[in-house]
Amino acid sequence: MSINNQFLSNLDQINLGAITDIESEIDSCDMVSLLFLLYEDPQIALQNLTVYLRVSKDIGGSTCNLLQEWVTRAQKRSTWKTELVEALATCQLYTVIRKLGIDPTTAKSLSRKDSDVSNTYIHPMKKICYTVCENLDSQNFKSFKKFIMANKPDIPDHESCEYAKKVKKCRQFMTNL
Repeated sequence: MSINNQFLSNLDQINLGAITDIESEIDSCDMVSLLFLLYEDPQIALQNLTVYLRVSKDIGGSTCNLLQEWVTRAQKRSTWKTELVEALATCQLYTVIRKLGIDPTTAKSLSRKDSDVSNTYIHPMKKICYTVCENLDSQNFKSFKKFIMANKPDIPDHESCEYAKKVKKCRQFMTNL
């Protein structure tokens, strides 16, 4: 069996039960990262993450099933399993990937454009933002937060309007941290 066929066969084994099994092994920081990468609508992700972080803070753990919630929404797309594995690989959650029966080396190849397994499903800018945030130390995070809070783009063209909305959402989220 080729790597591609083996990968696809293993993807077929991923179901809601498997998600339930792995969800408890993902810590809160990694869960935030996964949902950032997976949700197409940042507003829904932000709402779910806000509830998750409040529950985690209040009871010292979480009973939220955020990954299951995403799966329930994403199952409408035929690519949801590949998206999940790509996000897990981006977050370097190789133990979780193995528990799903996927070879981590194959999962890593999802991010590469020359992969024979698949094209990338997670937006490249999300991956870049994830990588930047992952590599920030506390001092650089404070500087980054200060920059985001102070950045008030006032550019009228259409492309920048989307940017301005994203900066505004980011500023709102940072205010709640």
